Amino acid sequence: MEEEGKKAYQEKIETQLKELADKIEILIAKGEQAKEGAKVKYAQQIEALRAKQESVRQKLQGLKEPGSAAWDDLMKGLDSAIGDLKDAVQSAVARFKEKEEKSPEGDMAGKDET
Repeated sequence: MEEEGKKAYQEKIETQLKELADKIEILIAKGEQAKEGAKVKYAQQIEALRAKQESVRQKLQGLKEPGSAAWDDLMKGLDSAIGDLKDAVQSAVARFKEKEEKSPEGDMAGKDET
């Protein structure tokens, strides 16, 4: 892949990573407002999301290394990792929303920030 294409791809992944990081921050805020029993589950989900996020960052860093001979392999791995992170964030958003809607007090019900 030529240098311009590599740069465009990296920028695309960085944008996606930033968008997902913003969603994770929203989930963190929601988790902090949760009841004590739910906070542990939210914290575990957020920890898993952050691990996936870090994996994507590391793979992206590998693409930035000059002369990366296995660029296509790294790109495939990065595509897979970012897809995995997107799915995990969407799943967590759905679980958080579902729990909010089931909450008897409706703590955050109706506040869809994602």
